[in-house]
Amino acid sequence: MSNKDLDVLLKAMLDKSGIHAQLGQIQEIIKKYPLELTPELKQASLKNQLKSICRSVAEDFNQTFQTNLSGKDLFHVYEQKAKQLQQRMKEIKNIQLLSNGGIKNDYATQIAKLDSHFRNLGFTQDEVNQKLKNVTSSFEKLKSLINQPVQEGNYEKILSLHHQLQKELIRSGKDYSRLQSSVKEYVSMQERLSKANEILAWNKKNPNAAQDTLLNNEAYIHSLKNLNAQMTKMDFDRISKGFQETQHSVGYFQNLGAYLKAQLSQAGQSFTQWFSINSGVLSILHQLQKIPKEVIKVNSAMVELQKISQSTPSQMKKYFDEASISAKNLGTSVRDLLSATTEWSRLGHGLTDSKELAQAAALYKNISDYMDINEANSALISTLKGFNLDVQEIMHIVDAFSEVGNHFAIGSSGIGEMMGRLASFMYADGNTLEQSIGLVTASHAASSDPDSIEAAYKTISMRIRGAKAEMAELGLETEGMAESTAALQKEILALSGVDIMKDKDTFKSIYEVLDELSGKWQNLTDIQKASISKLLSGHRQGNILSALMENFETARNAVQAAVNSTGSALKAQGEYEKTIQYSLDRLSASFQTFANHVLNSQFLKGIIDFGNGVLHVLDAVAGKLGSLGTIGLGAGLFATFKNVGSPKR
Repeated sequence: MSNKDLDVLLKAMLDKSGIHAQLGQIQEIIKKYPLELTPELKQASLKNQLKSICRSVAEDFNQTFQTNLSGKDLFHVYEQKAKQLQQRMKEIKNIQLLSNGGIKNDYATQIAKLDSHFRNLGFTQDEVNQKLKNVTSSFEKLKSLINQPVQEGNYEKILSLHHQLQKELIRSGKDYSRLQSSVKEYVSMQERLSKANEILAWNKKNPNAAQDTLLNNEAYIHSLKNLNAQMTKMDFDRISKGFQETQHSVGYFQNLGAYLKAQLSQAGQSFTQWFSINSGVLSILHQLQKIPKEVIKVNSAMVELQKISQSTPSQMKKYFDEASISAKNLGTSVRDLLSATTEWSRLGHGLTDSKELAQAAALYKNISDYMDINEANSALISTLKGFNLDVQEIMHIVDAFSEVGNHFAIGSSGIGEMMGRLASFMYADGNTLEQSIGLVTASHAASSDPDSIEAAYKTISMRIRGAKAEMAELGLETEGMAESTAALQKEILALSGVDIMKDKDTFKSIYEVLDELSGKWQNLTDIQKASISKLLSGHRQGNILSALMENFETARNAVQAAVNSTGSALKAQGEYEKTIQYSLDRLSASFQTFANHVLNSQFLKGIIDFGNGVLHVLDAVAGKLGSLGTIGLGAGLFATFKNVGSPKR
């Protein structure tokens, strides 16, 4: 404890006694005494010395400030403070030992044990690192701070980091216990044989599947049928998941092969259908040629997301599978969903939250006039951050934009654009999200120009607050401003009976001022209206203010619509799903997912090479051999594809 601590304690005691002394005066008295305070008060000599000093300090204070301060009271206050400090220092010392070693079961040991436990369950080191990510992060932060020279000002921060690390260790310990219980749980012989027979039947039905796929399945079957060894639920679940992924991937090949066969078989029935054959086959081959390009696009987006989110490969695989399903359900491309997820991750959100936020952006894009998901995403980011809302509020934002946009002329994308411009400004002014939506919706009746609406609200707010210099910097009109906030308050109150202040220190928000003013507007004279307009909005924005006053009921109705908007976005999505565009977007998502799954297969390499060759050959053959060449080529194509995706018999 320093002399400064005693200064502050003395000032508190004096203030409590009604003596408002300056800290500087107190320090001048303290400087007279050779006083070096310490929390170590166990020695009787030191304690007696301190009591004597406290008596002298009290006498000096009583003479200076005409108080009745006793040395005993002063020592008691200090003694209590010293005891608190002793306890804190003891806690800090223990945390140092836990962080740096030198004590049984220190934090490094606890983390190493958890690491070993998870690896013993069969997790890879990357997976273990991800599971302990929060633990290690909290530990590194604590260790960094605890190894710096300890200052009293850091005590609370050290204790907070210590408590956070303990919470993370407990959470990881519970995660391990839960997983361990699944390891101890064994699968019945009947379940194992049933799964083995299911995989065996699939292998027989798909003999043309890739060799490594068939070998993996054989390994699954062998493990399942080895009844001499028990199988844990965890191991069984891994086999089930691996087989499910195999079915998912190979299913695409079979569907593609069946489609090619059907196209060629139908077209080959008649020479007169050659042009439709040519068109259908070329279309299919063209799509096949696009696969590498689509995979490059998706892969680039995945690499960027992994870099920003610092996720493990297993997490990214899980994310891609989930994103593929979400993209098809929403009717958006996988790449767009990846791009939006990356932007949210850039802002510090975790992968799970970022995925949910990106899905909200895709939904908003579908139900608005936005053609680009990045624009829709940008509007939501600005709104969420500007109004300092929790990520759980994202669907309320989309619902509010949807409901108001569906019932008022501004449209949901118009609201998003204005919130992108004004969210942080409106929040700083004291307006809620719903009130801000109401204001921009009502002003849209006077002007559909976003720049004018933005300038109008900034002008009104900054004029109320007397921010003349800031207005000049932004290029906003300052002519006709009141000389001060007090002068403006007085003039507006005299003209309309509306006070722009809640109390002497607090401004009302724009919405509150305009709401009250609109209630008085119809009873004001034209001169009063013109004077108020000049004071609040100047000449340039006067038309918007006047329109707002005449049309403020629109703002109130829009606020209520936004407040009661729950479910609006999903309802609008339901209508969107009836459109052709939704079907096209689902097809795009399916194609990108398919492309990503099959890029590395030998089947794809062959089909792409074949497709490239055919596209070149078609031009040459059709030109030189005419219809005869075409018939031969059609037969060759049919022969090539007729067994794709079909099991051998």
